[in-house]
Amino acid sequence: MTDQSQIPKLAIQDCYTRYNAVTAAIAKYNLMVADRSLDGTGVPTDFVDKDIIEIFLGKSLFYEWKKVFKGISKYHSQMCCYLECHPKAKGDIDVWGIKKKSGKIFT
Repeated sequence: MTDQSQIPKLAIQDCYTRYNAVTAAIAKYNLMVADRSLDGTGVPTDFVDKDIIEIFLGKSLFYEWKKVFKGISKYHSQMCCYLECHPKAKGDIDVWGIKKKSGKIFT
């Protein structure tokens, strides 16, 4: 996840996976701070969301992805299934309205 050199080459599904992983890490960290389960571990308890984002992606990229991915699971269930590579996900034409050529990916 921390190899940022590959990000420009990632398929959109990989970007969505990374975005979700970072948002899950932020939620987990905030929960651990709130329930004090980090006490005595040596892990700082004064991080803010941007600190965690910077570890994995970088703020600019994360907030760019956030604009795109934030409401997908709530409002676009078929697109969400596609991005999660669900076995029952619809194909390119059904989700995007176009079909990519063989070997090409949505980015």
